[in-house]
Amino acid sequence: MNKTTTISKVCFSLAMGCLLTVGCATAGSTSPATATAGNGPIGALVVKGPSVKAVVAGPNTIHVYSAYEGGAIYTAAAVAGTDTDCQAGNLLGQRARLDADRVVTIDVAAGQVACLQTASRGAFELLWHARKKPSQPMVVAHFAGE
Repeated sequence: MNKTTTISKVCFSLAMGCLLTVGCATAGSTSPATATAGNGPIGALVVKGPSVKAVVAGPNTIHVYSAYEGGAIYTAAAVAGTDTDCQAGNLLGQRARLDADRVVTIDVAAGQVACLQTASRGAFELLWHARKKPSQPMVVAHFAGE
C-alpha cells in the first residue's frame, strides 16, 4: 500500500464520519437541543410541518430567532410540562409573529411555558437563548447625591 492510498482512505473515513454524525444529529430532530452559555440556556428546536411545541419554561426572558417566516411564539400556562400545555385555549398574552432574520424577545413568567407554533409545510428551525430573571430586584448603581 502506498502513501497516497493510505491518505485517501483516511480522508474518506473522516468525511464519512462527519457526514454520518451531522446526518444523525439533524435527521428527524423535533425536541429542543439545550446547552448552557454564560447568561443561561441556549438551544434550537427543529419541527417538520405545522406544529405546536414547548420551548422553555419560566421564569425566563428569551430571545428567539428564525431564518424563515411561518412561525409564532407565545406563552401558555405550564400544567403538564409537555407540548400539550401549548394547545389552543391555553394562550396567555399576545402571540408574536416570527419574521425572517428578526429577533423577538418574550418574557415567560413562573408557571408559564414559551410555545412555538408553525404553519409551514417544510422544516422550521428556531434558535433561542434565555436569561434567567433574578428572583428579587437588584440595585446596580446608587447615587447618594450631596
